[in-house]
Amino acid sequence: MLLTNIFGNYAKPEDKITTALLHVLQKGGNLVVQKLFGAAFNLPSDVHNVLELTYEHCPLIHIRSTVIPPEIFSMKQEIEVFNRQITDFVKKQEYERAAQLRYKRNELEKEVELFFPGDKFLNENRICDYHLYIEGILSCNAIDETQLAANKKLSNPSAGNHLIYLTPDQTKPYILTTENEAWMSWTTVTACLQSLIDDGSANSELKYYIEQFVKLLGR
Repeated sequence: MLLTNIFGNYAKPEDKITTALLHVLQKGGNLVVQKLFGAAFNLPSDVHNVLELTYEHCPLIHIRSTVIPPEIFSMKQEIEVFNRQITDFVKKQEYERAAQLRYKRNELEKEVELFFPGDKFLNENRICDYHLYIEGILSCNAIDETQLAANKKLSNPSAGNHLIYLTPDQTKPYILTTENEAWMSWTTVTACLQSLIDDGSANSELKYYIEQFVKLLGR
């Protein structure tokens, strides 16, 4: 009952597992994406990512990640701090200090504007954009050829579009014939997620979701 409440009630086991993995990815964000797929696809690790996770069609997960230069991300954070401080000073009627912070904030906003004209920070003017398409399969040697053919059309690594299959096979399934179709075993997935708990990287909420995902996968 606990797992149903967290991950939803789906008839197909693959949909249940995919939903569970989707929740883990949503809770962990870039931390989990990098741990699972960073090395496989040479994803940028020294930047901050904003993730949009959706189903293209079950059980495929689509991750869209916008890469933000660290210096710009830092400026945006500083601007948010200034905004909170300005509000506090205005409430205290310390208008001179509020005006000083407004000036500093405005100068930072001008610098950000040089990178993102019109402050289209997370929209049109992306520095880098990549997509991950994740297909989860729960039986060995069970990849559907028709489904694979459709998924292959999504894969274009040179354009930042990556496709990976997660299966219980001990070796990469023979049907995945090119480097454009990456593969990982569910055993490796659970080991990577468990390592986030073991090294203290996962907060209490992410730890809980990982543990429930591992239990569900082991059923």
